[in-house]
Amino acid sequence: MFRVLLPTIFGLVTMLALVTELRAQNQAPINVQAAITKPPTHVDFAVICDDAEVREKLNSLLRAEVMKNSELVWDARLPARKLFIYAQKDINDRKNPNGWSFAVAQVSNLPNQILAARMMKCDAPQCDEVRKFTYEIVKEEGMLKHMNVAHLDEMSDVALSDLVSTLFATFVAKAKGQ
Repeated sequence: MFRVLLPTIFGLVTMLALVTELRAQNQAPINVQAAITKPPTHVDFAVICDDAEVREKLNSLLRAEVMKNSELVWDARLPARKLFIYAQKDINDRKNPNGWSFAVAQVSNLPNQILAARMMKCDAPQCDEVRKFTYEIVKEEGMLKHMNVAHLDEMSDVALSDLVSTLFATFVAKAKGQ
């Protein structure tokens, strides 16, 4: 469905070696928390849904939420955070045949982007191999940060709008590190 980069042993060891090298060069440590809270945060979203009308409504509501927030910039090329929403109409539900289920995943690529930016400044020969690895992980969607599910008893515009507002508020709060 979508790819989420999970840290590997090699990746963790490589990043640890890089941080050690940067500290040895008397460079400031990487402050991921400070970078997350600096506006504007580049974000993107993806809606996966078989129903074209519901998919378009979700996309429209999400675009509106991004535009309302001055700390966010919609950037599909290289977002620091991304929100995935998978929407599916309930099937064979005897109690509520009009229900909809939603799976929500938030990913972050910000630590990888910060690492890649720091790698640009590293002139040591051992940085070349780490640099190649780092640039590859920046191209990925990011690391899974938060998952959630939601359900609507019916697909009304009001219920969908409330759902998107709640999901987006959680997304923004997580992006700020709260």
